[in-house]
Amino acid sequence: MKCLIIFFIIFITSNTYVECNDIDLNQNSNKYEKSGFNHIKLKKFNKAIEDYTKAIELNPENAMLYNTRGAIYYVLKKYNKSIEDCTKAIELDPKYSIAYFNRGLYNALIKQYNNAIEDLTKTIELNPQKTDALIERGLCYHKLEQHNRAIVDYSKVIEIDPRNATAYCRRGSSYYYLEKYKLSIDDCSNAINLNPKMVCAYFNRGLCYYQLGKYQKAIQEFNNAIEYNYTVHIQVQKTNDIVIKIDHKYDIDLYYRRGNCYFYLGDYFKAIEDFSKAIELNPREPYSYLRRGISYYNLEKFEKSINDYKMFIELNPNKAYAYYNLGLTYFMMNRPYLSVHAYLSGLIKGDILESMKTISINKKNK
Repeated sequence: MKCLIIFFIIFITSNTYVECNDIDLNQNSNKYEKSGFNHIKLKKFNKAIEDYTKAIELNPENAMLYNTRGAIYYVLKKYNKSIEDCTKAIELDPKYSIAYFNRGLYNALIKQYNNAIEDLTKTIELNPQKTDALIERGLCYHKLEQHNRAIVDYSKVIEIDPRNATAYCRRGSSYYYLEKYKLSIDDCSNAINLNPKMVCAYFNRGLCYYQLGKYQKAIQEFNNAIEYNYTVHIQVQKTNDIVIKIDHKYDIDLYYRRGNCYFYLGDYFKAIEDFSKAIELNPREPYSYLRRGISYYNLEKFEKSINDYKMFIELNPNKAYAYYNLGLTYFMMNRPYLSVHAYLSGLIKGDILESMKTISINKKNK
């Protein structure tokens, strides 16, 4: 009986996946392929690499083996080796669309976006209905700030698959960067209708409301994003699949943005809570210190404000407005010498153009 086993699908942060061919273990795989496959199931990826390397030595013309080994290198975050293996697979089979697709993903991971676009374009030429390739190419255009091109790709996906929530969300993000907030909100709403727990759609819609000055609406969107993002983290932590290190960058942005909304609504206590949470997740993120320092200043908690300004300056020493804020806080505490010293430090150490500006302590800093 023919035994087909679907090889592993590795999910990555962009909600796409690295692909590998089905393997017919009875007909097409030698003992090293079988052993490598078993090691993958046991998450012994270095052993799997050894097995596939031996399989390649015995069958060096098999493009699938190189593509598979490249996917295992991906798990080990050895992206350059992944690219090398995909390149070899393509040399052996120039119409191997999966290898082009995977190499495109690996190039994107090392921020070689133009190379990634070339590979993904070839994938689309070989398989015009491959929506995930269109989505990934759109993301590369987005990273290169070519948002109109990204929108074309996402729109093509929606044309092929009108229920693709990811395409709506990504297109909404591109509209946001083009300052087309109404179109962005509409796309994010469509994404949420298709997937009510889609974190990025709530986040993007919140950003639009924030830019439109609708802070209460933005807060509600960020609340939803935080709730569903937390649920995703719990699911990841409980999974028995490949161990994934949780990236809290999304959480940091959510708390920071929501904190800004509370700040502009004058709720400095809640703003401080959110900025503190962002700092807890990443103690090296400077702007949360700056915004928390301003919040403390507005509550006349000057010592705490000074501590946060100093931390911001330590992390980002060339911003003149931080020295200005520090000097103003010392002035409010009747410490004129320290106030003048802070102002002069801003003139000396800060960016020259910024040092020439008079920056209000309450100025909106996006």
